[in-house]
Amino acid sequence: MAMGGYAGKILFVDLSRKKFWSEKLLPQLTRDYIGGSGLNYQLARDLIHPRSDPLAPESPVIIGVGPLVGLPVPSAAKFQATVRFPNPADESGKCFIGSASSGSRRFAAMLKKAGFDCMVITGRSERPAYLVVENGGVKLEDASGLWGKTNVYQTTRELMKKYPGAGVIAIGAAGENLVRFAIAITDMTSTLGRNGLGAVLGSKKLKAIVVRGEGEIKIADRKRLLEATRRIREEIEAHPLTRTHREIGLHASWHIYRITMNPGLWPVEKWDCLYGPAVARSAILKNLPCSRCILCCRSSFPVEGTGEGVEVTHTGTFLHLATIGQTLNLEDWRQAARLLHLCNCAGMSVVEFRGIIRYLSQVARSRRGEVEALKLEEGLPAYERLLNHLIFRQGIGNILAEGWVAMGRYFGEDPANHLSMIKGAACTYDARATKMDAPRFNMVVNPRGAMHGLAHSATSIPLQEPEVIVSSLEKMGLDKEAIERIIKGRYLNVGRLTRHVQDSGQVMDCLGVCIMYNIPGFLHLQNLAKIYSAATGLQTTAGELKRAGERVFNLLKVLNVREGFHRDDDSFPKIWLTEKNTPDGKEYLEDYYRQRRLEPQELQALLDDYYQERGWDPLTGCPTPETLAGLGLGRAAESL
Repeated sequence: MAMGGYAGKILFVDLSRKKFWSEKLLPQLTRDYIGGSGLNYQLARDLIHPRSDPLAPESPVIIGVGPLVGLPVPSAAKFQATVRFPNPADESGKCFIGSASSGSRRFAAMLKKAGFDCMVITGRSERPAYLVVENGGVKLEDASGLWGKTNVYQTTRELMKKYPGAGVIAIGAAGENLVRFAIAITDMTSTLGRNGLGAVLGSKKLKAIVVRGEGEIKIADRKRLLEATRRIREEIEAHPLTRTHREIGLHASWHIYRITMNPGLWPVEKWDCLYGPAVARSAILKNLPCSRCILCCRSSFPVEGTGEGVEVTHTGTFLHLATIGQTLNLEDWRQAARLLHLCNCAGMSVVEFRGIIRYLSQVARSRRGEVEALKLEEGLPAYERLLNHLIFRQGIGNILAEGWVAMGRYFGEDPANHLSMIKGAACTYDARATKMDAPRFNMVVNPRGAMHGLAHSATSIPLQEPEVIVSSLEKMGLDKEAIERIIKGRYLNVGRLTRHVQDSGQVMDCLGVCIMYNIPGFLHLQNLAKIYSAATGLQTTAGELKRAGERVFNLLKVLNVREGFHRDDDSFPKIWLTEKNTPDGKEYLEDYYRQRRLEPQELQALLDDYYQERGWDPLTGCPTPETLAGLGLGRAAESL
């Protein structure tokens, strides 16, 4: 391919037959779907067979990197891994399809430099293996010495030592034992695939993926690219929080996260005292950036008592410790760090694990000696025992490993009565604390259940002034008429807003840049259009990029409609509709500007507005044939 930004090839790996081949990346695919998650979904349309078993050999793992990855663009280090996630959404057993996004210090750029924009892995190895992709070559190596013997960090260290400079994705015991909440970890610093991507890799007997390359990534107009990114870098450097971000990572925005991520179990004053910025400064050893990142999100802190002396964990942020600590009543951050570290070593989602502990603590009142025998009131020692039961499927852990639906069936108590649940997945945030903004509404309507990530925007910050939101919408390329449908004075229609921030976020996933740079407005679509045009030589506008994001999001929705998901699955968590008693007072589900409490009828009206803004049928929550045809997705419509 003559275009800049693209390697020009898709790699196919059949583990069962030990066959590897590549195909050319067609230019039309880059124009219509950009890359990253967009290319992944285009491939998934034909490769993921409706209603098939996510853990079957034929179920693919599709890994895609965007055209800006590996280029001198701030934060261009993300890749997308697309699968049918194995955690069932309901009693019917249906599972959603979606992409897990991961930053990387090496992996994403190395895959591009090795010669590939995308990798498709199918089949199942006869024995444990790891995959090596190096400068266009591919081989499958024996992982018997790693399987069941090394944790995620040990595996990654060993492979990085064997392949210096390589990027590595690895799984732990949770993935090996097909725990439906298992994750993978990228380059020892970024988590990948809550809701079971680690189990999909484990079902393929694939312990790790190693990529290394020395190829050059072409840039169509280097001078113009560097000029466009120079101005953005200057804006970032001038931002008042940038220096603090480098010191304490995401805790630089603690004044925001103490609202949006507050579980509401401790008084805010206590949470500040135990996990606020002052404690973060004393605990964090250093902050590691993804490649090309200026902000440095990944915090390192010491972990004691793991049996190997004092270790250092690099995966996560101090915000993870803050939410773990309050949710599980761990007043010493070192205990929260230890629990996070053990989950990461095992390749287990700590978000789901802390939810499991909360759920078991509630159902123990009404059910089962098995729960009482766990002695959860002991705190960290009990949590560690429970984690081992779970990742090795011992005793009650075998039930927990099968997901939320299986737990509800076994205990006779719906997890949704205790936790924020959407499509069988636990939410990261409780909207009663944050109020109804685009990330919270996105968790409801996102085809990948309970995920907020696509919708980070100006409204991720509480109570932004209307003119700030209007400015952010203008930078997405929206016209005056569309903006007036979304916001008038201090009335924000979050349903209509969410459609547009999803499309914008989808573009960032396709390009391979971090959504965190969109919240303060550094990498909005107008800037990205200039960067993409200079990098690839394909002249485009913010509106054209957004149209591509809309196309990609609609294709993702079609994939999930094929799986049986409709409007009824876009349901607000039960507990959001109840009042929440916190030490600082009662919390309700309210509108973004906190002017009124949102009742079920108004929430359904917002859903109607969302579907209308998208051009979807409000009765079914599905894209109409006319909408799909207008986006060039007529072939996708035929599969519905």
